[in-house]
Amino acid sequence: MKPLIDQEEGVRLAAGNPSLYLHMLSRFAQDPSMKRLTDAFARSDAQEAYLHAHTLKGLSAQLALPALNSEAAQLCTRLREGRTLPDALPASLLSAYRRTLEAIAEFDRIP
Repeated sequence: MKPLIDQEEGVRLAAGNPSLYLHMLSRFAQDPSMKRLTDAFARSDAQEAYLHAHTLKGLSAQLALPALNSEAAQLCTRLREGRTLPDALPASLLSAYRRTLEAIAEFDRIP
Protein backbone atom coordinates (compact mmCIF):
# COMPACT_ATOMS: atom_id res chain seq x y z
CA MET A 1 0.00 0.00 0.00
CA LYS A 2 1.37 3.39 -0.96
CA PRO A 3 1.82 5.97 1.77
CA LEU A 4 -0.66 8.82 1.96
CA ILE A 5 1.98 11.51 2.47
CA ASP A 6 5.66 11.32 1.55
CA GLN A 7 6.90 14.19 3.67
CA GLU A 8 10.56 13.85 2.64
CA GLU A 9 9.67 14.11 -1.04
CA GLY A 10 7.17 16.89 -0.33
CA VAL A 11 9.76 19.02 1.42
CA ARG A 12 12.21 18.37 -1.42
CA LEU A 13 9.59 19.49 -3.95
CA ALA A 14 8.96 22.61 -1.85
CA ALA A 15 12.57 23.68 -2.39
CA GLY A 16 13.60 22.13 0.92
CA ASN A 17 11.29 24.43 2.86
CA PRO A 18 9.22 22.49 5.46
CA SER A 19 7.07 25.54 6.28
CA LEU A 20 6.16 26.03 2.64
CA TYR A 21 5.29 22.35 2.30
CA LEU A 22 3.04 22.46 5.36
CA HIS A 23 1.34 25.57 3.99
CA MET A 24 0.73 23.89 0.63
CA LEU A 25 -0.63 20.76 2.34
CA SER A 26 -2.96 22.85 4.48
CA ARG A 27 -4.49 24.38 1.36
CA PHE A 28 -5.08 21.07 -0.41
CA ALA A 29 -8.60 20.58 0.98
CA GLN A 30 -9.62 23.90 -0.60
CA ASP A 31 -8.61 22.81 -4.09
CA PRO A 32 -11.75 22.36 -6.25
CA SER A 33 -10.42 19.53 -8.44
CA MET A 34 -12.23 16.67 -6.70
CA LYS A 35 -15.56 18.54 -6.62
CA ARG A 36 -15.20 19.42 -10.29
CA LEU A 37 -14.30 15.81 -11.09
CA THR A 38 -17.37 14.61 -9.19
CA ASP A 39 -19.54 17.12 -11.05
CA ALA A 40 -18.13 15.99 -14.41
CA PHE A 41 -19.03 12.40 -13.56
CA ALA A 42 -22.54 13.48 -12.58
CA ARG A 43 -22.90 15.09 -16.04
CA SER A 44 -21.25 12.09 -17.78
CA ASP A 45 -18.71 14.48 -19.27
CA ALA A 46 -15.64 12.33 -19.96
CA GLN A 47 -13.54 15.18 -21.38
CA GLU A 48 -14.14 17.38 -18.34
CA ALA A 49 -13.58 14.39 -16.01
CA TYR A 50 -10.22 13.76 -17.66
CA LEU A 51 -9.20 17.40 -17.22
CA HIS A 52 -9.96 17.39 -13.49
CA ALA A 53 -8.52 13.92 -12.90
CA HIS A 54 -5.34 15.12 -14.59
CA THR A 55 -5.27 18.24 -12.40
CA LEU A 56 -5.73 16.09 -9.29
CA LYS A 57 -2.95 13.79 -10.48
CA GLY A 58 -0.57 16.71 -10.94
CA LEU A 59 -1.44 18.34 -7.65
CA SER A 60 -1.06 15.10 -5.72
CA ALA A 61 2.33 14.55 -7.37
CA GLN A 62 3.43 18.08 -6.49
CA LEU A 63 2.38 17.58 -2.87
CA ALA A 64 3.89 14.07 -2.64
CA LEU A 65 0.61 12.28 -1.97
CA PRO A 66 1.47 8.88 -3.50
CA ALA A 67 -1.73 6.91 -2.85
CA LEU A 68 -3.96 9.62 -4.27
CA ASN A 69 -1.58 10.23 -7.15
CA SER A 70 -1.66 6.57 -8.11
CA GLU A 71 -5.46 6.46 -8.12
CA ALA A 72 -5.77 9.70 -10.10
CA ALA A 73 -3.17 8.46 -12.59
CA GLN A 74 -5.12 5.23 -13.14
CA LEU A 75 -8.29 7.17 -13.83
CA CYS A 76 -6.44 9.49 -16.22
CA THR A 77 -5.07 6.50 -18.12
CA ARG A 78 -8.52 4.95 -18.37
CA LEU A 79 -10.07 8.18 -19.65
CA ARG A 80 -7.18 9.00 -21.99
CA GLU A 81 -7.34 5.58 -23.62
CA GLY A 82 -10.87 6.37 -24.69
CA ARG A 83 -12.59 3.91 -22.44
CA THR A 84 -16.07 4.87 -21.46
CA LEU A 85 -16.65 6.95 -18.38
CA PRO A 86 -17.49 4.70 -15.44
CA ASP A 87 -20.94 5.19 -13.92
CA ALA A 88 -19.33 6.58 -10.79
CA LEU A 89 -15.97 7.73 -9.55
CA PRO A 90 -13.84 4.71 -8.63
CA ALA A 91 -14.29 3.82 -4.95
CA SER A 92 -10.53 3.46 -4.62
CA LEU A 93 -10.02 7.08 -5.73
CA LEU A 94 -12.68 8.35 -3.34
CA SER A 95 -11.14 6.35 -0.51
CA ALA A 96 -7.63 7.60 -1.25
CA TYR A 97 -8.91 11.18 -1.37
CA ARG A 98 -10.78 10.85 1.94
CA ARG A 99 -7.86 9.13 3.68
CA THR A 100 -5.45 11.76 2.33
CA LEU A 101 -7.60 14.59 3.68
CA GLU A 102 -7.72 12.85 7.06
CA ALA A 103 -3.94 12.36 7.08
CA ILE A 104 -3.34 16.01 6.17
CA ALA A 105 -5.70 17.14 8.95
CA GLU A 106 -3.55 15.20 11.43
CA PHE A 107 -0.28 16.33 9.87
CA ASP A 108 0.74 19.44 11.77
CA ARG A 109 4.50 19.45 11.64
CA ILE A 110 7.50 17.87 10.01
CA PRO A 111 9.75 16.10 12.50
